[in-house]
Amino acid sequence: MTDRHTPGPWSADDLSDKVWATDEKGTFPVCDMRGWGHWTGKGHGALGLSVKDAALIQSANARLIAAAPELLAALKGVVAVANRRTVEFDAAHAAIVKATQDPGAK
Repeated sequence: MTDRHTPGPWSADDLSDKVWATDEKGTFPVCDMRGWGHWTGKGHGALGLSVKDAALIQSANARLIAAAPELLAALKGVVAVANRRTVEFDAAHAAIVKATQDPGAK
C-alpha cells in the first residue's frame, strides 16, 4: 500500500508556527501548530506555562512532526533489512502500522 500522507520533505517554521511540505509544485502547510490556550491558560486542564515555555514546546512539536516522513521511511528501511522478533522490532512494526493504518505493514 502506498503511504497516504503528504510526501516530504517537511519543515518546521518557528515564525508561522506551521509545518510545511515542499514539492515540485511549491510549498504548502501540512499543519498549524497554533493553539496557545491549553499551554498558557489558567483554567481547568490548562498548563499555565509562560509564553516562552509554550513556544519552546510548540517548536519542539513542530520539529518532530516535520521529521515524520523521514522517520517513517527510515523505520521501514531498518525493519526491511534487520527484522527480528524482539520487543524493539515489535514496537517498530506497531509504530509503522500506527503511522500508515495499513494492517498489512506487520
